[in-house]
Order: sequence, then structure tokens, then C-alpha cells
Amino acid sequence: MISMSDLYEPLEFVFCGFRKGDAGLFISVATLRDGVLGREMYFSKAKSKRRWVVGGIYSGASFSDSGAKGLDDARYVKAWEVQGDKIEWQAKSEQAEALARSEKLEADDRKRNELEEVMLPIRKQYGALTKRRDRAGAAALEEAVLRALRAPIRKAEEK
Repeated sequence: MISMSDLYEPLEFVFCGFRKGDAGLFISVATLRDGVLGREMYFSKAKSKRRWVVGGIYSGASFSDSGAKGLDDARYVKAWEVQGDKIEWQAKSEQAEALARSEKLEADDRKRNELEEVMLPIRKQYGALTKRRDRAGAAALEEAVLRALRAPIRKAEEK
């Protein structure tokens, strides 16, 4: 038996921007019924490949209480007319995107620093070789590092 929450109804919706959650960025949309804005619903941004207009009204998607179908296939109809809503949505969206960018940069810096820390003894040795203008030694060290990087992990090293 199909429950009422599983029935999908074709509705227009407003794209309310992006929101930041623990799992990354989410798409925020609010359905429209007879020109009245419904509650905001959130969907994974990773599932959407299209570019959206904040405050844009779209049609062509179907909604239920628990989800949506056809968001990527929806087509732009017109802009939401309440300027205050659009400004609020845009501000929240920009804040979410800035926070996501900041978290990504922070994570990238953490990774880079950990790798540089592990390689510090090799980097010091390489620096000494280049300071002495020992190009053959520096090239040999580069090759040794690449060879070690490409080598399969041994059972004793897995722990």
C-alpha cells in the first residue's frame, strides 16, 4: 500500500540558495501552491549538476513529504517577486558557500602540513644536496622517493 507521503505531486518551486550541513552543501527549495510559499526542503548539492538562480521560480519537478524528483530537469519560469526574501536567501546562500570553501581550505592545509611534516627529513636532505649543487644526488633522491611512493605496501607496513 502506498502512503500519502510517497505520492509525488508536480509543483513549482523557488530555489532558496545553498545551506551548509554536516555533510556539506545542500540545495534549499520551497514549493509553491497557488502562489503561497511552502516550507524549505533540503537536498544534496552533490546530486545536482546545474546552476541555479537564487529566488528563481522553477517548474517541472515533483514533490512528496519525503523528497523530490526531477529537480535537475526543472526549467526556470521567472523570479520571485518579494525582494526581501531574495536578499535573505542570497545572504544565507553566500554564507553557506563561504563556510564550505573555508572548511575545504582548512582541510587542504591540514593535509599539506601533515605530508610536509612526514617528509621533513627527506626535504632537509634534498635541500643539502641542492645547496652543494649535487644534481646527481638530488636526482637520485627524487627517483628514490618516487620509487618508494609507487612500491606496494608490505604486510609488515600495514599496521
